[in-house]
Amino acid sequence: MNIGNRIKYLRKKRNLTLQQLTEITGLSTGYLSNLERNLTSPTLINLQQICEALSINITDLLNSLPQDKI
Repeated sequence: MNIGNRIKYLRKKRNLTLQQLTEITGLSTGYLSNLERNLTSPTLINLQQICEALSINITDLLNSLPQDKI
């Protein structure tokens, strides 16, 4: 699983829509959609905003990924 898939999984697990995550993070729906589909890579700042919105620690998110996907 790569970072986009992991974010999507965690968002859905928390019953959040992309629109809701957009409102919480202030990031655009298009950006988040592209991120979840692995069409773009997150900046560290954006990744931190997403993790805060999903109530997870950024290190936990990154540690759950295979090293070649970070």
